[in-house]
Amino acid sequence: MVAGFTQDDGITPVLARYDSEGLLDSSFSGDGRLTTDVVGFRAVAVQADGRIVVAGSDEGSTGEDFAVTRHNVDGSLDSSFSGNGRVTTDFAGGPDAASAVAVQADGKIFAAGSSDQGATGVDFALARYEVTGAPDTTSPNTTITGGPSATTTDSTPTFAFISNEGDSVFECRVDAGAFAPCSSPGARATLANGPHTFQVRATDQTGNNDPSPAMRSFTLKTSSPAPPAGGGPGAGGGSPQVDPPSIAGSKSPGSARSSSKGGLQRSQAVGRLHG
Repeated sequence: MVAGFTQDDGITPVLARYDSEGLLDSSFSGDGRLTTDVVGFRAVAVQADGRIVVAGSDEGSTGEDFAVTRHNVDGSLDSSFSGNGRVTTDFAGGPDAASAVAVQADGKIFAAGSSDQGATGVDFALARYEVTGAPDTTSPNTTITGGPSATTTDSTPTFAFISNEGDSVFECRVDAGAFAPCSSPGARATLANGPHTFQVRATDQTGNNDPSPAMRSFTLKTSSPAPPAGGGPGAGGGSPQVDPPSIAGSKSPGSARSSSKGGLQRSQAVGRLHG
């Protein structure tokens, strides 16, 4: 399948389909060629079901606009696409033109090109369309698939999340912080003990945000800190320590005293009690 134009009598957009031997395929539009009144064809893609999607530009109320057409296998316009087989998109009132097109696995159609933004010049432009040809304004849905949901001892918890639109990007935040770009799975910054809330939202390639971010609440409870050094008795919950006795001829505290009574000698050990 080839998209382009012919200059037989002015510039006319044309589609042509060739068979495996390089001959025009007569099953397409009768002679393998199709011309339309669209201003310009610049890109073509074939869906899995054989229908043909073409992107370029067409005259709109404010000049040239993005134009996308979809054709049946035989080349006729597909009326299930935007009612008449074609759709145009204006970005900012200036000239717009699509120069690339792709069909996603879910059937949505992506067109890329340029748009004249007036005072700021020409910018890169993207448009995505539903299977029906309507502009894609559907917000993605975000789901948290992993991470703490009750009490955790991990001060840098990791969360995993997905979107129902596979080409989405994500923004995350913890508690009342600002949303910032993030990826899945990803660890959060070190958190303090106590309750926390993790939120994440998806944004699709056409800029549609999930208006209801996915949320998960959890409580961080790490191990108790060690008692301070040099605490008094019971400060650290430990038992008092007793110095082992020593045997000597001294009567000072912590030494052994020796005496003899009735011909028997006995020794007594005295230990010092420490807190």
